[in-house]
This record gives sequence, structure tokens and C-alpha cells, in this order.
Amino acid sequence: NPDIDAGFWRPGGIGDSVWLDVDRDGEQDAGEPPVAGVVVTLQTPQGVLTATTSITGYYSFEELVSALVLPHHCPEALSTDSGLGIA
Repeated sequence: NPDIDAGFWRPGGIGDSVWLDVDRDGEQDAGEPPVAGVVVTLQTPQGVLTATTSITGYYSFEELVSALVLPHHCPEALSTDSGLGIA
């Protein structure tokens, strides 16, 4: 019954990757390399969390109780005009 709340929940997670969007189409195509070392931030009710992309460009936030997804702000040097893709 979907109307009953038994108080059970599981923590969630969010993550994806950052890559160099060589053709600047906003999609990760074959041959477009990952970008390592990018600091990604996530605002939660408990504060700001940070993760750094791995050598494969992947980042993740795990064991989240709740999070507020805010519009992404990318520094000008890393904007889509520069070819950085953020999935």
C-alpha cells in the first residue's frame, strides 16, 4: 500500500562524469577524454559536500540523506565555451 509510511528509507547517491567536450555538442562522444581533478560541490541541508573527479572523470556523493540540487554554476574558464562537459 503506497499510502502507508513505515519509516523505512535508504540513503541515496548522485554522481556522473566530467569530460572535455571537443566538439562542444554537450554530449560525451567516443574519444572525448575525461577530466581529472575537478572539484564538484553539492549543497545539502547539512552543508556543502565536495568531491573531486577521478582519473576517469567520475565523481560521486554517497550515503545522502537528502540534498538540494541547485542550478550549476561553472567558472567561466570551465564553461561550455571552453569545451568542458559535465554530465
